[in-house]
Amino acid sequence: MLAHALFLLAFLVTLLAAPGSTVRAADPTPQELIAAVNALRASEGLPAYTFDSGLSSYAQAQADYMASTGTLTHTRPDGSVPWASGLKENIAYGQQMTPDTAVNQVWTDALHHDPMVLPGGAVGAGVAGSGGNLYFSLVVRPSGVAAATQPAQPRTQSSSGQVAQVVPTATATVAVGADGAITHVVVTGDTLTSIAARYGVTVDEIKRLNNIGDDNLIFLGTTLIIRAANTATPTPEPSATPSPETPTGTPTATEQAPATQTPTPTLAPTATPTPAGFFSGVPGFFSRNLGGLIVGALLGLAVGFFVAQLGRRR
Repeated sequence: MLAHALFLLAFLVTLLAAPGSTVRAADPTPQELIAAVNALRASEGLPAYTFDSGLSSYAQAQADYMASTGTLTHTRPDGSVPWASGLKENIAYGQQMTPDTAVNQVWTDALHHDPMVLPGGAVGAGVAGSGGNLYFSLVVRPSGVAAATQPAQPRTQSSSGQVAQVVPTATATVAVGADGAITHVVVTGDTLTSIAARYGVTVDEIKRLNNIGDDNLIFLGTTLIIRAANTATPTPEPSATPSPETPTGTPTATEQAPATQTPTPTLAPTATPTPAGFFSGVPGFFSRNLGGLIVGALLGLAVGFFVAQLGRRR
């Protein structure tokens, strides 16, 4: 009994000492991811995408590739990308990633929302897990694009006999338009800082041209505008030099010398003539000739003498 008890105790200690493992709900399936996309389409009045097994194999191979390398990329091991075949792809990864999170939270910007709301098409999906992360790949073939069986990701056999993924060499695609616009396709290892340094522009310029938010997120395979198209600057037409006009003189009030006024002669009052008579000429007689003066003097003396004699008699 003692031996059995010791054995049971040792077994329990061994279990407690074993490294813990993360327990989580069952991983979502590719079908659940497609169902979430079709639910979004139904909410916008669009028909469900048609399931395509070839697209699902293509998407699953990419999900497995991303999980094995721990990278989020659209580029396949052979260097190909989905849009070269007319396909559209959304990818996502995270520890708590679910189909609902990917469709309604991660892929909400215009670039990633568009593949989920095309007028019609076929769809495939892949889901893979590694290191606690889940990797999603959603591949859509728009209506009108010829169907083709997408090849599974190529694999190589290592010297140890294990299957190894072929990791492509990331080569950025740079396009220069005739209008001077420059674009860059994001590849593995790219950051806004490294891209800005490569083209001699600023991070803020790239963010402004591509409407990138403060989170500075860029996605593999995204085409970034590095330099906008040249905007022709209109050459101003030379304006005709106006001929100097003879200035029309604004009449300046010139002070004119006041007109010399001809003095109006002041008429001296005309003496009212004394009625002519005997005595009218007497004053003139005494004032106008010597004889008159003498006579006047004598008369004055005579009058004076007469007055003096008269005074004596009294």
